[in-house]
Amino acid sequence: DYRLDDSKNVWCKGPFNRREDILLLDKFEEWLGRRRPTLLGKEGAEIAAESGEKTLADILSAAARGRDGEATVPDAIESNVLAEGWVRGVGEGRNEEDNLSLYLRFSEGGDEDSNWKGDGIEDLSKYRHRAYLCGAETLELEATTSSADEGEVGKVKLLHDLVFTETCGPEVARALYCEVRRGGSLDVGMLHSSEHDTRQRCTLEFWYQLPKASDVSGEIVLARRTLASEDDDLSKLCAASETDSLLWEVAALPSGRLEFRASGGATLLSEPTK
Repeated sequence: DYRLDDSKNVWCKGPFNRREDILLLDKFEEWLGRRRPTLLGKEGAEIAAESGEKTLADILSAAARGRDGEATVPDAIESNVLAEGWVRGVGEGRNEEDNLSLYLRFSEGGDEDSNWKGDGIEDLSKYRHRAYLCGAETLELEATTSSADEGEVGKVKLLHDLVFTETCGPEVARALYCEVRRGGSLDVGMLHSSEHDTRQRCTLEFWYQLPKASDVSGEIVLARRTLASEDDDLSKLCAASETDSLLWEVAALPSGRLEFRASGGATLLSEPTK
């Protein structure tokens, strides 16, 4: 039976479901003002998206399901949230330069007027990040001794090394750090679904030179990523002993091997050198 149920029509239910009040209206236009009509089709969907009507409805629906023990976030809401403020095209470039998210040459060491200890290190990638120093009083920039390409004099800024001038224990914070915002160009490697599959992998490449074995009593953390808020104390986050907010880290062991560690306890050990 496909007949309409007249009891559900507006002229039967009255304004705000008060049928007895329908005769109190002086004209039909007054009724139209009592209720916001819903537009169907593409136009209606666009209006609902702009006003947040659809998102609010999904939130309320999720809350109702949550009361029944099925608390789940609708896919549409999660998708909208993830889309806000995300840098597009990360990891989708056709060449190495386009896929760079951060490129540091520490060229500030060749500029006598540069206040790099306070202003940070310039990122030469297209995203123009800044890398800052924790414990800058024990760090210096010196002409590189690595075999990396120094670049052509006069065309590119010369390469320098970031040098730790003092030894310190794992509880002391000495580090170069960058802020990684969710959805930013540095937000790569972990915590991404298939929706952002080009962010699921990354290459971290840098040169390092360890001190003499006699000067090293334990492992050295070379790089790590942590979860942090704006109120967190960087002097703690940048300390090697601080692992509560750790996502992953790469450490050089006294044996000379490298170890990758993830927050879930997984580890990956490099092959011993021959």
